Amino acid sequence: MGDEVYYFRQGHEAYVEMTKQNKIYSINPKKQPWHKMELREQELVKIVGLKYEVGLPSLCCLKLAFLDPDTGKLTGGSFSMKYHDMPDVIDFLVLRQQFDDARDHHWTIGQFLSKGSVSVAHRDG
Repeated sequence: MGDEVYYFRQGHEAYVEMTKQNKIYSINPKKQPWHKMELREQELVKIVGLKYEVGLPSLCCLKLAFLDPDTGKLTGGSFSMKYHDMPDVIDFLVLRQQFDDARDHHWTIGQFLSKGSVSVAHRDG
């Protein structure tokens, strides 16, 4: 609670689609935040609410409040979402510090970024 994270809409959409396709739990795509408000591809948000729904699977329910990336202040808007950790789905919530460190790193061609079992290579062209 209180962590600042980057939310990636495309990754969340992929999570919802995979959850629906694999019938992991009942999820209504029409109730997702991108149907209720305009979201950019990435949003800087702060976790301001956290609860769990115990079941199969157990779900993490987050309330995310928008942050102004320049001032770090809350803008007044927010949305809620549910998720659980699922293999083969890219992380769509990334801690701000990790994102900023990776963005500011001076990457060279052929250098790898390793995250769990996923490796990403920066390539020229």
